[in-house]
Amino acid sequence: MRIARSNATMCRNLASRRDISLAMQDKLEQTVIDEHVAQVQSSSSIRADEAFAFWVYSLYFDLEEGAIPIDEDIDGKGEKQIDIVKIQEFSEEGRAEIWIFQIKNQKTFKSNSITLIANGLDWIFSQPRESVNSLTNLAFKNKIKEVRQIRQTYGMSNMDVNVIYASRGDTTKLGREHNEEANKLQEIWESKYFGEFEFRMLGASELMEMQREKEFSPNRINADLRIVYDVNQASLLRFNEGKVRAVLCTTTGDEIAKLVSQGPKNAIFEKNIRRFLGMRGRVNSEIHQTAVGADETAKQFWYMNNGITMTCDELDVVTDPDDAMIKLKNVQIVNGCQTAMTLRKAFQDGDLNDRVRLQVKAYESTNPDFVNKIVLATNNQNSIKARDLYSNDRAQIDIQKVMEERYGFYYERKANEFRDSKEIKKIRIIDNEKAGQAYLAMTLKRPTTARTQKYKIFSDELYGQIYEGVDVTKMLTSYLFYKISADIGKSEAKDTESEIRHSVCTYGLFHVTRIMGEIYFGTPNIPKISNKRCERAISKIEAGDDAVFRIASESISFMESVINDHIDEIESINNYFKSNKIQKDINEKLERERNVIE
Repeated sequence: MRIARSNATMCRNLASRRDISLAMQDKLEQTVIDEHVAQVQSSSSIRADEAFAFWVYSLYFDLEEGAIPIDEDIDGKGEKQIDIVKIQEFSEEGRAEIWIFQIKNQKTFKSNSITLIANGLDWIFSQPRESVNSLTNLAFKNKIKEVRQIRQTYGMSNMDVNVIYASRGDTTKLGREHNEEANKLQEIWESKYFGEFEFRMLGASELMEMQREKEFSPNRINADLRIVYDVNQASLLRFNEGKVRAVLCTTTGDEIAKLVSQGPKNAIFEKNIRRFLGMRGRVNSEIHQTAVGADETAKQFWYMNNGITMTCDELDVVTDPDDAMIKLKNVQIVNGCQTAMTLRKAFQDGDLNDRVRLQVKAYESTNPDFVNKIVLATNNQNSIKARDLYSNDRAQIDIQKVMEERYGFYYERKANEFRDSKEIKKIRIIDNEKAGQAYLAMTLKRPTTARTQKYKIFSDELYGQIYEGVDVTKMLTSYLFYKISADIGKSEAKDTESEIRHSVCTYGLFHVTRIMGEIYFGTPNIPKISNKRCERAISKIEAGDDAVFRIASESISFMESVINDHIDEIESINNYFKSNKIQKDINEKLERERNVIE
């Protein structure tokens, strides 16, 4: 009896210590979150609730802590418990991805919030047009229309929908009602014929894990990849040229699956310019069918698949017949993401046939230019990673140098390059992609392309026109004009009751920037303006000259008047901003205004 009591006491003590440990962990996490929220608040002068939302958003999309884009922020009265709606189009792949957020700066997950989120989803996807038009939240109304236009363009089966409910709560302490509501929401919307649908809850622990992953840089992965090796036949090819070594060999499907699972999530694909497209596409479905098929089918994988291309800092081949492998330091899969991720899924599901073999091509080089050439040569460029490929381009280095040395601005040629610098004020940091868009909109007079085809900024089609040999002074001027337009637009979008003006302030800021440049300088030929005039404009902006900000507001009104002039011809204002017609209408109105002045 005494032993039983002793065991019971021991169990209670262990449980008590575990509870204390968990409480201490929660306290630490909440304190660190408070620090991040305070940091965002100090740089943006906003409420704690907004700062928490900004922080969560930046974590989720691995961005610098800062404002949520104006066209994605729908928080406010009548938003049906939906705070953020982000849309990303992959037009060349014929699909779109949508993220829907509810973010609460609370230490709990409220059970009725999931029900309210489900109601918000119903408004976005299912409520009739008449009901949507009755909404008083203009941002939410316009976003619903945009989502439905995306649905018409790509079809529901080519839309991926991600719903995120984030708070500072503990996801391990959700009650039965919570879990039932969450499972119900997933089951109902999963069956709505989307390509993929996922509902995810993020609490303090999940957010802190994301913060740790964000801080873990660089994501170095070292691996021993076992290979198929036969001393009696040519099963391994080595090639050396200068400072580059290469190996062509064969490995097994489960070896690739294990490799992909190493390190932080998707870290091995950091240099790969194509994300995993899921299992719904034809190609990935066929890869999966072969990988999980009967032995005779699985054995054909080597012949039917292009294999995997890797780069690494160091490469060492071990030709032990009983345990042959290639040892890889700081390895990256730069081509073959779809194959690798499909194999991982089959492996994790327990379905991968162990007869699967595939080719591997591995390059050893610490020369970033060579690695970038390999990445470019083995992939088609896309909108997300192409920026990174050009980060070490001579044009980017030159722009960064001039921006800093001549004007005291810090041009980020790499994403979040100056994020951790405590000496640099956030207002002095310039995102190179946004600078390219602004230059394209104002100086090159192509605001529609800047808004709708951001993925082309770093493509062969536009990169040279924008960045190579660019006049840095005009790029900086264009960026600052856009920044003023965006800041004023964000403020006016929240205050206006006009649906047209709200649309201009949300979707038309690159067009406003183009108009602002022409009104301010009094000429449509921005490239011919002297740098002295641009530098005077930069000085006025830095001094807070009211005249520049007044012209930005006038440009918003000008764009609003263009829409009103053609309102009978416009079916969708958002689509109007994507059309070529808007450029023609702006040109004609600006020309009429110039003629009146003359």
